[in-house]
Amino acid sequence: MMIPGSFEYAQVRIQSRYAARANASAWREMEHARELSALIELARRSGFDRVVAQLPMPLGLHELDCAVREQWHERVDEVAGWMPVDWQAALRWCSLIVTLPFMQYLAEGGIPYGWMQRDASLAELRVQPGRHPPAAMGAVAPVAGQHETWAGPEAAASGWYRAWRSRMPPLSDEDAAHFLVLVRTVESHRGAFSRAAVDEGWRLRRRLEDKLTALFRRSTLQPLAAFAFLALQWLDLERLRGEIATRIAFASRSLLP
Repeated sequence: MMIPGSFEYAQVRIQSRYAARANASAWREMEHARELSALIELARRSGFDRVVAQLPMPLGLHELDCAVREQWHERVDEVAGWMPVDWQAALRWCSLIVTLPFMQYLAEGGIPYGWMQRDASLAELRVQPGRHPPAAMGAVAPVAGQHETWAGPEAAASGWYRAWRSRMPPLSDEDAAHFLVLVRTVESHRGAFSRAAVDEGWRLRRRLEDKLTALFRRSTLQPLAAFAFLALQWLDLERLRGEIATRIAFASRSLLP
């Protein structure tokens, strides 16, 4: 019998969710939907029913981003709950990835925008300029000090990574090697994406998805599977967000010839 909180239980749940991901045919249909309402209905039938349920109407870009971030937080928490207890802290730390840019902005003295005030997922980041950043920010501060943490996106990412590794249980040599492949895969993509021309973005994204899929399939009953799966989940959410955002931003224009 599978026990909740075991690798076996987590693998069955993760595999079920992985199988429910939108396939190539579903994505083509969504990409060719002319109207926002048609796209949302297609998304509902393609494994994004929980995302669609969180979309307020009328829908704007800020409301869309808020809903996508909320869905990410929920998915991370869900996957973490399936895993053994000693892996849950490292998994839940992944939830913070989508708020790192806002944390950096606020820590550097940025004035909160109106949409930040309305976003429940950013509640703990609501600080006044000149005040100390909230505890969530301090958690990613390097030993060198808080100021250096927010010197730029790379420093913030490095702080997040060190805190992530500190939340992992001791790794076997095999697990450490597997996670190193995952980290290098993501770092390679980030580097290539930052230098890419506008028309190269989707090609690089598809290449990252292919690599993450291969890692996921090779890591059955290993802790890496949960992290690779979450990375794929974020790519799916990001892609759907792009499709919806395009129709919001260009509502008066046809997307097709």
